[in-house]
Amino acid sequence: MTNTELILNMLAEASTKDISQAVKPKNFDESKKIAKQLEDNNKD
Repeated sequence: MTNTELILNMLAEASTKDISQAVKPKNFDESKKIAKQLEDNNKD
C-alpha cells in the first residue's frame, strides 16, 4: 500500500467516525449503513 493510499484510508476512517458520532447509530446495522453510504459517495 502506498503512502497516498494509507492517508486516504485514514481520512475515510476519520470521516466515518465523525459522521457516526453525529448520527449516533443505535446498532451495528445502522453503523454499517453509514459506512456504506460514505463508500458509495466516494465512488462518484
